[in-house]
Amino acid sequence: MIEIKKINSFENDYESVGFSKTDLKKAKFNTKFLVHIDPEKSLIIIECMIRFYLIRDEKEYDLSGLRVANLFKIKNFKKTFNYQQDNKIDIPKEILATFLNICIGGARGMLTMLHTNPDYKEYILPLVNHHKIADSIITSAKSKDRTSTK
Repeated sequence: MIEIKKINSFENDYESVGFSKTDLKKAKFNTKFLVHIDPEKSLIIIECMIRFYLIRDEKEYDLSGLRVANLFKIKNFKKTFNYQQDNKIDIPKEILATFLNICIGGARGMLTMLHTNPDYKEYILPLVNHHKIADSIITSAKSKDRTSTK
């Protein structure tokens, strides 16, 4: 990885929307990942979005969130990923899963450091199955016919 960039983050006070510290035990996390591939710059960029929220009366209340971009510079990109002129790129699932694991760990640490509310510091992003996420990204990419795996 060559860089991790914070795109944006937010933190809202749970008490301002009528929640208590005890309610935080019921908080949920939501994650989303976007993969951008730039063969000309030999980059794979993975955006990681994390949202920490509570639900009351079927309405979601955002507590905190983070969006970061992780830039991975790949030596011999076109050869490593079997780049073809039709923009198809073979990214092995294990490599993508490894990149996702790095992204999740970095985002977890950044989220903890950015929290200013001491009550939020007690809640860290739980373990996330990066292999399952890689499968989902690959399936989605194949359906769009842009990326394939070995």
